[in-house]
Amino acid sequence: MGSLQLGRPFTDTSASGEGLYNKVVLSAFEDSYSETGKSYDYQLYMDDEWVAGFCLNRKGNPIDKIYFYSSRIAVPGGLRLGMPLREAVGKGLKVLASPDMLGESQCGIVLTMDMDYIHFDIAEELSQEHFTSSGWQRIQSEIDFEDYNSIELTPDDIAPEVGLSSLSIQR
Repeated sequence: MGSLQLGRPFTDTSASGEGLYNKVVLSAFEDSYSETGKSYDYQLYMDDEWVAGFCLNRKGNPIDKIYFYSSRIAVPGGLRLGMPLREAVGKGLKVLASPDMLGESQCGIVLTMDMDYIHFDIAEELSQEHFTSSGWQRIQSEIDFEDYNSIELTPDDIAPEVGLSSLSIQR
């Protein structure tokens, strides 16, 4: 995507009219895990819309993970933010429910695709309301918490209003 490429240093092309973003907001923060003691947060905007972001532990380092926040961004196969999860499953997204992410009040979902470097999230906290009654029953009955197995969900397991809320690509 133009100047925003995994494995390459970032070059600000916001004034070039490239089309992905036209404003960069850069902030530094203390980071005890960084060899320099600080890291840099880059937030890219198209006018007022937050399009993408990434962090670097040193300016000029290659980008290793990009987060996308705009529904204008799509990945191969037509997957995009905001699309209903049921539709995404129909486009080849494989949805797994894993026991280590299930709890009494929330249910985490691991989403995987053929391209293992693309990760989607549904929501920070998922609960029974995010699933059909039959889907929730499957999760409760088919996951073995001792063996930590995962089950693949079908479109019929997922409530119609659940959509993809974030996208990250990493190297």
